[in-house]
Amino acid sequence: MLPTTAGIQLATLDDDGIPRVRTVGFREILHPDGRPDLPVFIFTSDVRMQKAVEMLRHPYVELVWWFKGSSEQYRLTGVARVITAPDIDLGPPGETKDDTLAFDAFDRDGFDWWKKVRELYDDNDDERRASLIRPPPGSRIPSYETAKQWIERVPKLGEGKDERDMQHQEEGLRNYSLLLVEVLEVDWCALALKPHQRTKFRRTSNGWEEWPVVP
Repeated sequence: MLPTTAGIQLATLDDDGIPRVRTVGFREILHPDGRPDLPVFIFTSDVRMQKAVEMLRHPYVELVWWFKGSSEQYRLTGVARVITAPDIDLGPPGETKDDTLAFDAFDRDGFDWWKKVRELYDDNDDERRASLIRPPPGSRIPSYETAKQWIERVPKLGEGKDERDMQHQEEGLRNYSLLLVEVLEVDWCALALKPHQRTKFRRTSNGWEEWPVVP
């Protein structure tokens, strides 16, 4: 079981090459059957947010995960993939120079990503689901009073009371996306140890290699 933490910092690049960093909520780690050495981190987002487009167009990203209790920092470098509703077109994905062994294995196994989308959509609370049918995140509003006009709650799939609820669910699902990161490198720093220790890990064709470095 992973230690609890407030969130993970995700760094992406925009089309001008400017780095963009924000805190994202971690959802889970998956790996292809029988391959725990090929972890894929899963996050979720409103597809209308810039990070989804940035991760598609510029698929190399970095995560920073700090564990306060153990004073450990993990920097994870990887390749991203964005899973959207079938009718959402964010444009062509950017190129990668590394083999995406985990993504390729999931594709060969026929993993049902849309089923995972629906599962994690339902895993949100009613307020979070309601946020997916608001105006696009980052769009300008006249004042904070505007928020009082927005829908406050959307029930889980299958629990809608009327056609209006089902329309809201359909719209929210269309705006929901999975942000996947296949990890290629890890930089681990243990600050609770004296002296501090830092180790780098890199995935190769023969597994993972590791070596100690100066903190």
